[in-house]
Parts: sequence; C-alpha cells; structure tokens
Amino acid sequence: MKRMKQRLAVGIAVSLSACAAFNGKPLLLPAVGPAPLETPAAKGQGFLVVYSGWVYDANFFNRPTDYILISADGKMDRPIRNQSESFDQRPALVALPAGRYQVIARSETYGRIKVPVLIKESRTTFVYLDIITQPRVAGSDTNKLVRLPDGSIVGWAAGAGDK
Repeated sequence: MKRMKQRLAVGIAVSLSACAAFNGKPLLLPAVGPAPLETPAAKGQGFLVVYSGWVYDANFFNRPTDYILISADGKMDRPIRNQSESFDQRPALVALPAGRYQVIARSETYGRIKVPVLIKESRTTFVYLDIITQPRVAGSDTNKLVRLPDGSIVGWAAGAGDK
C-alpha cells in the first residue's frame, strides 16, 4: 500500500510537469538491448518488458501505461496492453522474433519517448521508464547503459550484453 501511495504522489507531480511533453515529439534515445548477465529465456524467441510510466485511475488501480511497438521494417505497428494479468501491476512480457524494434511509451519524467530496442533469441530486453524500477548495475558496467537526460537508467545499451 505504501508503494502504491508513493507511486500515486509521484505520478501526480510528474504528470503535471509532463503533460506538455507527452503530446509533442517523443524524446529519442540510443538502442536498448538485453542485460549482460540476464538469464536466457525459452529458445526460438526473445522477450520485451517495458516499465512504462503509470496510469492512475479513479479506483486507485495502478498499472504501467500501454505503448506502441513498431518493427524495424515498419510492417508491424501494434499497441501493447502493458499489464500481465487483469489485476496485476507488473508490465506485460511480450514474446517477439529476434530483431530491431521501436517502442513509443510514456516516461514518468519526460513524457513520450521513442526507444529503439534489440530483441535477441532466448534473451529478455528490459526498458525502464518509470521512476521506481531500476536494474542492478555493477560499478564497472555503468558505461554500458542508456540513460535519460536526468541520468535515470533506461536499459542496457544494445550490444552491451554480448559476450
């Protein structure tokens, strides 16, 4: 409950400052890829998890905002309902063929953001656009990150997870 109240308070403050930015041209970031030490997923596909900004409704039901997923060739342009289950606050785990995509999602601090992502077979790419969820990073790995202008981590740079 404390976490929900914290997200609600932060969401209200951030939404007031981000309203104008959300309707304008999205901020474009460098490509995000799988984390270096991420555990392999199922064979034959990769996965995407986007921790987008939060939606706060009248019933105080909070969940990550939906986003748009676009394939590199532009043939796929689909909205993603960013919720694991009906009453779950976790973002959706989206299975995708390996390749490059673009995510257009809402950040809690910068409004709409366009994030290129790299999906690799048997790997999961995470994109962090909310203000609470952040990956664990070892000191030597900080130069392998994609960050927002305020320094918040968005994810691992595409190719940083390659060994």
